[in-house]
Amino acid sequence: MKAKKLAYVVLPIMLLGVGCGISKDHPKESASQETVSETSTESSRHTTLNDKSLTYTNSLFDLSDELNKAMDAVYDAVGDDNYKIALNDLKKVTLKFEDLEPSDDYKDIHEKVLQSMKTRREGIELLLSNIDDKTTSDSLRGSYLLGEAIDSYIDVIGEIAHKNKG
Repeated sequence: MKAKKLAYVVLPIMLLGVGCGISKDHPKESASQETVSETSTESSRHTTLNDKSLTYTNSLFDLSDELNKAMDAVYDAVGDDNYKIALNDLKKVTLKFEDLEPSDDYKDIHEKVLQSMKTRREGIELLLSNIDDKTTSDSLRGSYLLGEAIDSYIDVIGEIAHKNKG
């Protein structure tokens, strides 16, 4: 037991005195300067990539908020005129997604976003053209396409969350 306690006391002292010393042939200053310059170069490249990715995802999420508000307006619309206005506003919001410029690592995801918005616009067009009779097959197909677009967009948002997490 005393040997064990002695080892706990002596080992750190030996490492401090002998094992952890810096050799005299490598000056301390230049080693830290090299490390700092390498780290800053790597972090500046990493920051540049992240800035564009961050800008894209922030813009995408801002537009998502706008999209949700427009969808709420469609659901809350009372009367054909208000419904038509809400659908046209929703269509305008979907077109804003085309103006986003993704970074290279988000190009595939952005294509999925654009496809989702295209499907949503197709549904909107079918709903607008059948606004007088919402029981036609085209109107029902428009509602179905809106639901399909919502599902695919939720999947894309999940991909972005997974990508940002990893």
